[in-house]
Amino acid sequence: MSLVFVNQSTEVVQATKMLEKVPNCNTYLIMSHEGDVLVYSDNFVNPNKIAEQIYEMLSDTQKLIESNNNGGFVKLCISYMSYTLQITMDDLFIYVIQQKND
Repeated sequence: MSLVFVNQSTEVVQATKMLEKVPNCNTYLIMSHEGDVLVYSDNFVNPNKIAEQIYEMLSDTQKLIESNNNGGFVKLCISYMSYTLQITMDDLFIYVIQQKND
């Protein structure tokens, strides 16, 4: 299981069309055709819980930089290997922005 980086474009629109409801749970899983997890979210309720779930997908090298919830938008900044992931979510779309560290 791996995290796939997508940007705020047609990839996001395509990804949201692949939302699959996990049985008996308010958790949504976006899967690519290769079976990779794009984003794992808990119905946009608790940013810390979302962060924990993302942690479960990643290796032990990640570090939570920032987590907040303003106006219904969830923003996470996570350091993952040589990348900083800025994940912004609302109740309609999930945006994952890839930023490579120098």
